[in-house]
Amino acid sequence: MEKLINLIPYSIPLSEPISISFSTFNSYEGFFLVSGESVGEASPFKPITGDTKEEGIKQFFSGVQPTSSTLLAALDFLEHDIASREKGIPAYKLYRDTPKVVPNSVTVFLKNSLDETEREASRLITKFPHTKLIKIKLKGEGDLDRCNAVKNGIGKNVSYVLDANQGFSDENDAIQTLAKIFECLENVILVEEPCKKGELLKAKKITESFTDVCIAADESCCSLQDLEQIIKEKAFSGINIKLQKCGGIKRGLKLASLAKDAGLSVMVGQMFETQSSTAAGVHFASILDNCLFTDLDMDLELPQIFKEICPFIDGKRLPIEAPGFGINFSSVDERYLQRNLPEIFNA
Repeated sequence: MEKLINLIPYSIPLSEPISISFSTFNSYEGFFLVSGESVGEASPFKPITGDTKEEGIKQFFSGVQPTSSTLLAALDFLEHDIASREKGIPAYKLYRDTPKVVPNSVTVFLKNSLDETEREASRLITKFPHTKLIKIKLKGEGDLDRCNAVKNGIGKNVSYVLDANQGFSDENDAIQTLAKIFECLENVILVEEPCKKGELLKAKKITESFTDVCIAADESCCSLQDLEQIIKEKAFSGINIKLQKCGGIKRGLKLASLAKDAGLSVMVGQMFETQSSTAAGVHFASILDNCLFTDLDMDLELPQIFKEICPFIDGKRLPIEAPGFGINFSSVDERYLQRNLPEIFNA
């Protein structure tokens, strides 16, 4: 890419912490690569993407061949945005004329009590009444009660996705608990990463126990090599493609193609990302033929730092019908940007 690229880190504080089974977040950290109005975003989290904000920035300035997955993703997004802007088309039209639109989930994160969990579920379904797919974070203990509280808070028939985030240490415990949760919620379509990353034999036993529910790899599937091993072991029946962990759209398309050939289902998820990277995910999902649903909701609840946002209509995220991903850097909220790179980030 010959155009001048500027790197600008961001730090966005959360109004209240967000918790998953193995971590709690008080802010989300990343950086933008900017060329004119085009933006590529990196949103690292070491346990999942394998890199940090500092590592990605240092690699960018060092000029070495990047190994940071989120830096690769940011470069890939920037390339796609520039290419489609030059053609005057939305980014998805680089690959297909009409976008495929699928349901999008909205997430109930872990809360301190069942009452809080029920209230949070009620708040979400009130804010997004058209939502048809609810994602529930699990943690390997108290999950049945947590799911029942969410169901009470939702108060109507929807479908569910469960995200264990590696919360179960024992696969038999996972199978017993999940069976009870399925009976409680009635319509669970997918479970993400029930056991520790890379524990494929445990995952296989869970997958074989539930033929009507997709058991999907998330943390265990970051690369083609990971997916090849998953297919070889028949460990999962689906995968969660997160562009930040696999290195962007081009690499994501290779994962989706290999998954399709192997008969695996695909969902498209994300990290803590602003509207910019979320838009890239929406356009990416719009390209795929084998995407069950998207899990692209982080920008709906977190601080809005761009004026543009992919619409969320009738329970689905839609690509912006403007050149590129439809996000313009001139609309960014400067309050969250770190224009002067801290010394630790210098190569």
